[in-house]
Amino acid sequence: MTSFFCRETLRKKGLDFFSGCSYLRLAFGMTGIEGEERLFELHDLSFLETIPKNTFTNEETMIRLFLKGGPVMWPLLITSIVALATVIERILFRVRERFRRDPDVVENIFSQVEKGNINAAIRAGEGSNDFIARIVVYGLTHREKSLSNAYLKAANKELQRFNRGLPILDTIITLAPLLGLLGTVTGLIRAFGLLGAQELGSPMAITGGIAEALIATAFGLAIAITALIPFNYLNARLEEARNVIQDAGSQLELLLGQGGAAAGSGGSSLEVGRPTSSGASAH
Repeated sequence: MTSFFCRETLRKKGLDFFSGCSYLRLAFGMTGIEGEERLFELHDLSFLETIPKNTFTNEETMIRLFLKGGPVMWPLLITSIVALATVIERILFRVRERFRRDPDVVENIFSQVEKGNINAAIRAGEGSNDFIARIVVYGLTHREKSLSNAYLKAANKELQRFNRGLPILDTIITLAPLLGLLGTVTGLIRAFGLLGAQELGSPMAITGGIAEALIATAFGLAIAITALIPFNYLNARLEEARNVIQDAGSQLELLLGQGGAAAGSGGSSLEVGRPTSSGASAH
């Protein structure tokens, strides 16, 4: 019983090269050839220094894991870099636009329009960095031709700025899991290719290949999930900007109608649609 216990203990420690009663003699503190036993000393385990140890750092482990994923990991790396750069640029854009907002200027413009001082309203909004002020000023400047068309043109131009980068994130969210699945399929093909006669006695080679094939899928899903959060946030901010522009257009149309200055609007509603590549309204 003692010999079995020692055998199992040493096997778990990687010392399973003894045989027979050597386990028993080691358990009782004896070593050496049978009949010439001596007390067991710590230097008898000096061979442990030659056993390889796991000396990889976290960075090296990630690199090894990346390389095990196969060639598809490189396109996944590119998509992750593009997604990160897009998210950073969009967040900086949102912060910049937030600090550029100037509700006092917009209120002053509407106040002048309500009084019928259209030229004073244009001067009040000229040079402003607020995107609502720019849209209203552009519409008022071209009110003689068509106020509604001018307002919608300026609104869609501003919305395109808010929409920039979102198609890229949308593509990456869809593409990354598909690339991961492609890497898994190619990895499984390589793993099952080892089922030749020379590999039948090594099941670890097959199971290890399957495990490595799943690395690409894990990375693809991680990229898609990570990009999905800022994508939804930026979409919400886009809808918020569209609603603000729509409200400003409705207020401007109401004020011009009260002041009798809506003759150049053509009777059209200032309804803002989704931004398109041509800059025209989606409605």
